[in-house]
Amino acid sequence: MEFSVPMALADFVPVVLFLIGAILLQRELYPRLGKGQFALFAAGTINVFCAGALKAVYKLLYALGVCDFTKLNEVFFPVQSIGFLLAGLAMAAFLFYKPKKTTICGVAAAPAVYSGTVLFVSLMVVGLGLLDAGLIALAVRAKKRGIVVLLVVLVCAAIAGGAYLVWQNAQIAKSAEEAATTPEPEAPTTSQDAADPRVENPIDFASLRLENPDIYAWIYIPGTDVNYPVVQHPTDDTFYLKHNKDGEWSEEGAIYTQLANKTDFSDPVTVIYGHNLVQGTMFTTLHRFENKDFFDSHEDMYLYTDGHILTYRVIAAYQYDNRHILNSFNFSDPTIVQQYFDSVLSPDSLVENVREGTTLTSSDKIVQLSTCTGDSNHIVRRYLVTGVLVSDQPTY
Repeated sequence: MEFSVPMALADFVPVVLFLIGAILLQRELYPRLGKGQFALFAAGTINVFCAGALKAVYKLLYALGVCDFTKLNEVFFPVQSIGFLLAGLAMAAFLFYKPKKTTICGVAAAPAVYSGTVLFVSLMVVGLGLLDAGLIALAVRAKKRGIVVLLVVLVCAAIAGGAYLVWQNAQIAKSAEEAATTPEPEAPTTSQDAADPRVENPIDFASLRLENPDIYAWIYIPGTDVNYPVVQHPTDDTFYLKHNKDGEWSEEGAIYTQLANKTDFSDPVTVIYGHNLVQGTMFTTLHRFENKDFFDSHEDMYLYTDGHILTYRVIAAYQYDNRHILNSFNFSDPTIVQQYFDSVLSPDSLVENVREGTTLTSSDKIVQLSTCTGDSNHIVRRYLVTGVLVSDQPTY
């Protein structure tokens, strides 16, 4: 995911506004809440503020190219949801329980960080609902109309944000389920008709183009979960970074190529892009090629086009820098092509697997599958799985 510096700085605005609002609310609530209730409320609002601040700092560091400290981003949901839950419990306690002056509130230790987004979204929604209900009831009792209006606006914003989070996770889950149930194409066969070398193409491109005319190929890699259509937008190279195969906005994007590549895979080097996601979709399982045993036992990948089945032999998988390959090398020059091919077989990387005995000449055609490294280096490093064309089977 990419962030510009202005976008990152803009994330600090709601954080600062929330802090101001939290301080004002705490001043209003302090004389009305019991000590334990106020402690819960204060702890909750501090959690929410810290969650937003950590995420904003993460985006700013990322945008400035300082580092990709993913832990700052990963703790956002746990810290925020627990904060909303604590604040909500404080309001619930205020509404339903009037503590004595000597009441002491015991605070349980926070649970270990858990990566289940659904759990924390649920906690956040429940906590936020309790918090808002309590605050609105308190404001009505105190006849603070301005606070009531403000809280109603905040509730609407929170509902919209929660709905977006639920929608986003539902979309990703739906895509993952769809990918898991997509049939794997049959392996290429040889025509038994000497007069007609064509074989049947297992991909129905006519139907796919009705869904989206930008679909022009299908990629399948045995042993991984890579089994997707390949798209190319006619004008915008970044469109499918945040749009799915149907052209709809989606965080997971699609498997795509850019305009620098022809759609018939006739270029010396074709680069295909796909996200590396927590849910395991898109190009996430390409990282299985980091395992030497897996790399050694999985040599083939297939690209299906309308009229061809292209078989590639996986020859290298390694980390690479984040330069734009097609804009960095003049692949119209055979000498540069050969130099680049030599670097593919001798990558400068600590994470690499190369097929022994492989040679490449400037007349070969390679495909490089590019995705994030999945760690804090993915700002400056990419993970590339490279295959060389070994067979072009015509189809009907």
